[in-house]
Amino acid sequence: MANQNVLPLKVTLAADSTIPAAVMLSAVSIDGKTAAATTLYTVPTGKTAIIQRVALLMTSASNVTGDATVSVGVAAAEYADIVAEVALTGFSVTGQVATLSPIALTAVSAAAAAVIKLDVDSAATTTGGDDTYTFTAQTFGYLI
Repeated sequence: MANQNVLPLKVTLAADSTIPAAVMLSAVSIDGKTAAATTLYTVPTGKTAIIQRVALLMTSASNVTGDATVSVGVAAAEYADIVAEVALTGFSVTGQVATLSPIALTAVSAAAAAVIKLDVDSAATTTGGDDTYTFTAQTFGYLI
């Protein structure tokens, strides 16, 4: 057996076949000092979005005294059916990244025309009116 030839696995797809690949579906800037729901992504007609994670990149934070809480979803009541409400404890330094994971084990789907929103349920607080708490929400997943 030491002299066996092992060929690489070859997969042939039909001309109209596609293999979904996880990509960044959107990147949206959010003011975490304002309690509001912000649209992250609208699922195209005829597609279903499989959301794998939402990464938050802190772009500007100064004199933060209280953590924001956020959630992600499509259901207007709380926008928490993709990512349950979570406190962004310690997320207050420019350049930090926080990853929000879906409620399900690996991913959550959103139907065609669904509007996926990130809801700042409780705004972050700072010591002064000119202080900042801004982050970019990057939605990762794929369309089928």
